[in-house]
Amino acid sequence: MRGAVEDYLGMSIFPISYRVWYGSESLISSPVALDLPEVSQNQYANQPGITVDAVGYYNNDFPATPTLLASTDYQYDPSGNKLLVQNLPTDVNTSMTAPVFVEYTTVANPLQTYPQIKQAVLLLFTHLYNNRSNTTEINLKEIPFGFGALLRPYKPLVM
Repeated sequence: MRGAVEDYLGMSIFPISYRVWYGSESLISSPVALDLPEVSQNQYANQPGITVDAVGYYNNDFPATPTLLASTDYQYDPSGNKLLVQNLPTDVNTSMTAPVFVEYTTVANPLQTYPQIKQAVLLLFTHLYNNRSNTTEINLKEIPFGFGALLRPYKPLVM
């Protein structure tokens, strides 16, 4: 049900952790900007949309072992949704396809505490439990129910 609400709204309402992988072609010993996948819209413009948990790479040891960068070696740029790394060490594994990784968590959205969001989830759950589908067998039209009506005011306007 959480996925249905987040798909409808186009944003995550609960914190989600991700790990993103990057190749190391021409990244070693130079400043680099790692593009992060798009994250949910944060309701508060003065706060970043994510928290960076770790930035690391696999080294040239055999077998390769993950090595974390110090938090002073990188910074998050919320304007471009990028992670700026001062420089990657020279012992980044060059035989791996994607040896550099970033782990981050999206911020909790205040919408998760709204009773309308909870009510929409309960309506959807009850409807799918009773009908096992969102369509009828005769006309194959979507059955109108309050899920969209409850969530529509919280859906961001995209232009």
